[in-house]
Amino acid sequence: MAALVPVLAMAQADGQGADAPNEIIVTAQKRAQNIQDVPITMQAIGGEQLAQRGIQSAYDIPKIAPNITVSTQGAANRQIAIRGVGTNDFFGNATGSVGVYMDEVTMSAPYLTNLGLYDLDRVEVLRGPQNSLFGRNTTGGAVNYISKQPELGGDVDGFVRLSYGNFNRIDAETGFNVPLGDVAALRLAGMFQHSDGMWHNLADGGARYGKKNRVSLRGTLLLEPSDNTRITLNAHYGQEDSQIDPFRFVGLRAPSGSIFAPGLSPRQLDFEGISGGANSQGRVVDTSRWSDVYRVGDDQQYIEAYGFYAKLVQDLGDVSLTSITSYDKSDVRFTYDLGGPGATDNDITMINGNDQSFKQVSEELRLQSTGKGPLRWIAGFYYFHESSLLGQNMGFGPFNGGIGAGGAAALLLLAGDAYSNQAAFSIARLKNKVLSPYGQIEYDISRKVTVSFGLRYTDDKKRAPSLFVGNVGTGTLGRDQFRSNEVIGSLAGGLPLCDLDRDGNLAGGTPDNRGKPCSQILLPDDIRAKEWGGKAGIDFKLADDTLLYASASRGFRSGKHDIEFFHGPQTGFARKDQQVETLDAFEVGLKSELFDRSLVLNAAVFYYIWKDQQFFDVNPNTGPVFINVPESQLKGAEVELRWNPGSGFSAQLSGGYLDSEVTDAGTDPSGLVQKGHALPFAPKYSANALVAKEFEVGGEKLRLQADLQYLGKSKGFLRDVNYVDAIGSSIFLNTRATWSFGADHRYDLSVYATNLTGQTRCEYKRDLFAFSGAAYCLPNSGRTLFGAEARVKF
Repeated sequence: MAALVPVLAMAQADGQGADAPNEIIVTAQKRAQNIQDVPITMQAIGGEQLAQRGIQSAYDIPKIAPNITVSTQGAANRQIAIRGVGTNDFFGNATGSVGVYMDEVTMSAPYLTNLGLYDLDRVEVLRGPQNSLFGRNTTGGAVNYISKQPELGGDVDGFVRLSYGNFNRIDAETGFNVPLGDVAALRLAGMFQHSDGMWHNLADGGARYGKKNRVSLRGTLLLEPSDNTRITLNAHYGQEDSQIDPFRFVGLRAPSGSIFAPGLSPRQLDFEGISGGANSQGRVVDTSRWSDVYRVGDDQQYIEAYGFYAKLVQDLGDVSLTSITSYDKSDVRFTYDLGGPGATDNDITMINGNDQSFKQVSEELRLQSTGKGPLRWIAGFYYFHESSLLGQNMGFGPFNGGIGAGGAAALLLLAGDAYSNQAAFSIARLKNKVLSPYGQIEYDISRKVTVSFGLRYTDDKKRAPSLFVGNVGTGTLGRDQFRSNEVIGSLAGGLPLCDLDRDGNLAGGTPDNRGKPCSQILLPDDIRAKEWGGKAGIDFKLADDTLLYASASRGFRSGKHDIEFFHGPQTGFARKDQQVETLDAFEVGLKSELFDRSLVLNAAVFYYIWKDQQFFDVNPNTGPVFINVPESQLKGAEVELRWNPGSGFSAQLSGGYLDSEVTDAGTDPSGLVQKGHALPFAPKYSANALVAKEFEVGGEKLRLQADLQYLGKSKGFLRDVNYVDAIGSSIFLNTRATWSFGADHRYDLSVYATNLTGQTRCEYKRDLFAFSGAAYCLPNSGRTLFGAEARVKF
């Protein structure tokens, strides 16, 4: 029975006892602990707090704590960066530097976090490499989503929540527990989200654009056939059928075809104004109103995912055995418009189509100690296998007689042929297998001093059995037709080889069809990494409520195949796979509870050495490139305050400082990496604050809350890039009022407003002058969202 205590304790994450108002139970070290006893810099937020703060997706995680941002190049693939460690790569085989897990199962496919968060017990955010217990691809940290679990005994209970807001936003969520006798229970949960468009598409007569539709379902069955055995079976499904978020553009050419538009100079572009510039088709695509955009091409963002896991926890006396077996499948389709409309609204300038599918199977088997004593240990083995089919293509519109062909000026020069009504494509079959034994021990040298050591070995093998590349004519396709793998494959049928003599010489001088309709199957070499990672730490219990800890850790992110649609014999751009990146982290932290545990004060300082960082950029002369940056360094600090003095008042304040720079730029002649430049997605200053007050009114409750998020200025690249290198600072202010009434306050009525000041922000920028003749910005909605919500517990 002792082995099941950590499992049962998971449900206490939201618990706030009268004697410990700040106590939060987490499982960051695979066992239940008070968050203040865990020698890791981390944050945890319970399900009730998630609802109160309006956190409904992975993109809302930066609301929780400082030094956390979203790294992205497009709306379909946003990934989390912690302390500046993240990825800007949008390709489907680009795993993040921050591991994302649902109930301890890795969410490997980068698009799954789009499906929303619902019926959660808590979210845990761990900072720094987590290789020992979580494995590869956690150089920056890990985010663990823990769903609410079934509970034995009692009656049927649960909740229903319904919210409605401006832009016809409908948000519904439910979760309920059904006991099935003394040894079984079932929990069912679901979510539905809908929103009308928040944008006006000027390429479609100003019609509303950006509608969202998401639905997710989950069923979890708990079986406890004996006091020593706990079995959890989970099945889940999610679907999104939305219009993909648009880009905002600034034209970098004049309609006459000159190089730069009037008034433009080497300075940061204003994406909220009219510059007088045009794209390569001579079309002005700037807008002065933030909600006005130009968007052509297929607009879908479609994701369908389903899977299951089976978890067994078996008490073996002073040892417990845990087995987690999982299967997940996902299909993804989306299109980016990267240049706006062509000479007419019926033409495109430059669009990127993506048709991808993923299957993953994993098994984790671990033993861990549960008895009392100074020694605690865990040992396990992890297996992971993923197969994927990743189709991507980049298409250009018709040649309009101006500079470039459909925007592809660089391709025109390199290929010697117009890229008019043509698309470069790649369709890759990929396989990834991981074998990884690991272990960690903690030993109490004395009542006040504990040392820990964790180690993991990983054998990570990636194969690309087939990489189908080429160029196809697209003049027969409609503007809004989705360029699926099937459509591209049919257009590529019967085309000549791209590299006619198969000599691999892409520099010219040999027979080839660079830039012309052609196709070819490539057989890339395997990528294999055999890496050690781990952690050594020591912590001192300075007092009952004060913990001082220090650690040194190493994490790594596995390499990846270059499956870029512009790389290969179809264009002449050379392929370059990315190698493993590693991160060595050194950290000292303090956790304390003061004033009868009503005030939590936590702080940490850290220093990182990041080697061979994987980065994606676009060389103005040779097109897209994948880079391994030799070395960067990051150092910083974080402070967190949580105050619950009583009388219904609570406050939270946290701040982060981050200093990052490239310390070794290597010998890249293109100048894409500059020594001394700050890292992208790494604002020097960031902060979060929350104030809440509950009032008792005749046995009922009124809760008033306001929260704020500040993100300082940051960079977008690893070099001084004119026009698009700077991401401005932002302040987001949100408020909420909740009236709770009825027996046990079972009914809640709330009103809320987010982004009260209408803050606008570019999450990412890119200069595509040589291709589409425009620069783009991925904008937030810039809208103040308000609405009302009703919730009932039963």
